[in-house]
Amino acid sequence: MSQLGYSKRFLGFRLGEADIRLIRIFCAVAEAGGFSAAQSELQMSMPAISRAVSGLEARLDSRLCTRGRRGFMLTDAGLQVLEMGGRLLGDLDRFEREMRHLHQAMSGRLRLGMVDCVLGHPSGAVPALIDRIKGQVPSLDIEISIARVLDVEQGVTEGRFDAGIVAARQRQSRHLTRYTLYEEASNLYCAHTHPLAAGVEAPEQLSEYDYAGFTSAQGGPRTKYTQFLKRTASVDHVEALAVLVASGRYIGFLPDHYVDTTPALAGAVPVMPRLFRARARMELAIKADQPPAMARLLMEIAQNSQNVA
Repeated sequence: MSQLGYSKRFLGFRLGEADIRLIRIFCAVAEAGGFSAAQSELQMSMPAISRAVSGLEARLDSRLCTRGRRGFMLTDAGLQVLEMGGRLLGDLDRFEREMRHLHQAMSGRLRLGMVDCVLGHPSGAVPALIDRIKGQVPSLDIEISIARVLDVEQGVTEGRFDAGIVAARQRQSRHLTRYTLYEEASNLYCAHTHPLAAGVEAPEQLSEYDYAGFTSAQGGPRTKYTQFLKRTASVDHVEALAVLVASGRYIGFLPDHYVDTTPALAGAVPVMPRLFRARARMELAIKADQPPAMARLLMEIAQNSQNVA
């Protein structure tokens, strides 16, 4: 037969687990271009592969391929089965993957990477997000790691984190889907004991003072006036920078909410806020391609929550 047979036996055909196995073997043979070429992928002997294909032909009451001195060729029926079988196996693989993700979501864990100092923001966006996902999945096991922006993004992309909370960067990875949770205002600060606390007339004068900045892996606020700052210290985290500013020896960019809630920074003064005030978007980031179910759930909660601003 050149096409699928339509005998009474075929009209009563019901797909079983054994049939799916035969279809997998046949599709592997067809895609490899022959029985011998498919051996290494299937890890089966030639006789076993031949029996499987013959078994599928018997089940479908159709000749699916020719094999002999002229080589391996698919019949019209074989081409149809290859196309339909490819769709079937793709759907099954997707179903199994979704079921694994669903199991992780309902009884698994959430590995969350985030930058430091997100707690004190007035929006309360991050604690609210944790509250909501824990409310939906009470058995959820949550693991939180504090890391640099670049490390969080790479961790999400490479699967070490299910999701990340990071500050937006100018060059954003195309491998991530993002959603803005809130905006964070920052200023260039000095301690109240620093000479600049008394004021400064021009940004060029700032080059006379030590500036503590974030490493390239962390990013951090920038304005067109940061060219006048003389970096003499580098940090990866907000708290490390705050220690340097609190020493009275350095100036550095800090989130306003962090300064307002940190006793060691009491009396800290914004330096030329008209020129150095900056805003950054704090974002939830997940993989753009096939994110874990828990990450998708977290993103849905963030997008649907009226209280996350």
